[in-house]
Amino acid sequence: MTKKNTHVSAPGRVILFGDYAIDFGGTGIAMAVEHRVHCKAKIDSSFMVNGKDLDPKEHPYTRGAVLQAWTDMDRPISIDRDSNIPEGTGLGEESASTVACLGAISMIHDHMIFEEVARNAFEVHYDVEKTVTPLDVSISTHGKGAFMSCIEKENPLWTFQKNDRQWSVHDLNIPDMNLVLGYTGIPSPEKEITSKIHRFYERNSFARDIMKDMFQIAAEGHEALASEDLELIGQLMSKYHKSLVTIGAGHPMLDKLVKAVSRHSYGAKLTGSGGGGCIIALTNDPERVSQEIEKAGGKAFALELAAEGLKLED
Repeated sequence: MTKKNTHVSAPGRVILFGDYAIDFGGTGIAMAVEHRVHCKAKIDSSFMVNGKDLDPKEHPYTRGAVLQAWTDMDRPISIDRDSNIPEGTGLGEESASTVACLGAISMIHDHMIFEEVARNAFEVHYDVEKTVTPLDVSISTHGKGAFMSCIEKENPLWTFQKNDRQWSVHDLNIPDMNLVLGYTGIPSPEKEITSKIHRFYERNSFARDIMKDMFQIAAEGHEALASEDLELIGQLMSKYHKSLVTIGAGHPMLDKLVKAVSRHSYGAKLTGSGGGGCIIALTNDPERVSQEIEKAGGKAFALELAAEGLKLED
């Protein structure tokens, strides 16, 4: 019998516009990047992850993927997973891992249906996190660029609904551009920052006004990407960064890195949850921007668009 190839990979991502705004109904825009999670699956003697027993507390997303996609619980499967996403950078490693795991399980049956993988991955993350949106799992499945809206437009890749919320995910052309990720070296306290911002939004009209501005910036960012106007994209990134800082996602080290790259980039912003973590800078001189990030005490990574999302590896 020919051995099945279940080796798949899924890319990480950066959020170009929409951090936090997507939690409150705004547009989210993301780009898949060529830092990947690789995964293989096979029928085995017990349920395992990288040679260890699958533990619900240690592997909640993998367990969720198995429950979503594997129907024969009398035949255990083992998952082997490896990531080249730099630790702590907030490039969506959990989402990429879940998507890759679901793809590998699908390949035991010799098929991968992208919409099915994306939907299952969203269910897994929603079960674990409760407040997540489908953007991260969608971009890791689809690759390239994507935007997500609560208003369905023509020809969506797929739509999602959970309780009283609905999201529509669409393909988005990403122009040829150089992005550099700057890692502060400070892990982002994601749950703490997210909870703080949600409380601020619920209790303070000023926060809601900031969020409206962020909605508008993201919408303008969508138009700027469509027209491939790098200068405007950069300006909007910097503007969005200031709003994120005002709403409570900032950190002095993030501002230090943004300032360090300002003379050599079109614009820069924090990406992800904030409170630490990373910035992204749009530039025509990625080497100089990387040098400035390193001089300021950060760690730099050049980002490459992942033209493919979930894919079967050789």
